[in-house]
Amino acid sequence: MVPLTMGTVSALSWNNETVDTAYDVGHFSSLALDTAGNPRIGYWTFGMTT
Repeated sequence: MVPLTMGTVSALSWNNETVDTAYDVGHFSSLALDTAGNPRIGYWTFGMTT
């Protein structure tokens, strides 16, 4: 399994944050910003049965 991560930059430094580690994540991912400028991530998870 490979985790889904997101990177941001602040003061010339990259920060990586793990978004999800369960199952087989991150397929067909998309990124959008909400009205406050916060990231929103949508993605498909293979192997989830719920």
